[in-house]
Amino acid sequence: MNKMLKQLHHQGKIWSADQVKNVVETIDSGYQELNQHLNGGLPRQGVIEVQTINGIGELRLFLPYLLNLLHADLAQQQQSRQIVFIAPPAQVNALMLLQASIPLDNLLIISSQKPEESLWAAEQCLKSGCCFAVLLWQQLLAVHQVKRLKQAAVTGSAVQIIFRSPHSVDLALPVSLSVALEARPTGIKVKVKKQLGGWPCKPFVVNMHKQWPSLTSATDSTSDGVISNVVVPLSSRQRFKHVAKTTNTQRISAN
Repeated sequence: MNKMLKQLHHQGKIWSADQVKNVVETIDSGYQELNQHLNGGLPRQGVIEVQTINGIGELRLFLPYLLNLLHADLAQQQQSRQIVFIAPPAQVNALMLLQASIPLDNLLIISSQKPEESLWAAEQCLKSGCCFAVLLWQQLLAVHQVKRLKQAAVTGSAVQIIFRSPHSVDLALPVSLSVALEARPTGIKVKVKKQLGGWPCKPFVVNMHKQWPSLTSATDSTSDGVISNVVVPLSSRQRFKHVAKTTNTQRISAN
């Protein structure tokens, strides 16, 4: 190995197949299955691409991770930073965030009708240093746009999560992690399409029944790969009623 390759390898910019140590800093995802298949958790910073249908529980999958990111960020920063939602497809459920212990004081929602405005806002939030996580709903992405977001995330020590339709143009984007999600009765089936510093693994199911018992089943009676969307996504109003009912029940029980 020549001098330049040694230097790049030492900086963690080259990964070899026999490398055991994870070159990507991770944060506990809050789910055992994700931690097991993703070298300990989700990336601490960078860009995460999520290909999913809206409303199957994709946001609930990332809430424990965002909470752990918040705690890790508070341990390093002298003041709390923001989590930003840009162009969400539906009204963000405040009760759901509170139930996941995410304080609303740390939440910023940016409504944008134009994709270019959403990308600009995401880049500015990332590199500002005022945000530890930016969630963006965006369909069309070019390689150079993702590179800009990735650089901005490194500059601001933040993570960018991009939610896209599974029917979007599937380019080899320079992301830290790319996953495709499908609904399952017990939670969500995850297919790792790209993982920085590791090999993609076989699809697996994340069981979310413990965290969200009212929105998932205790067991999965379907055959893997036979039925891809056995959970019917709820409308925004139905999801609000579900969480409100669960929260009220918990308050009555506590009293």
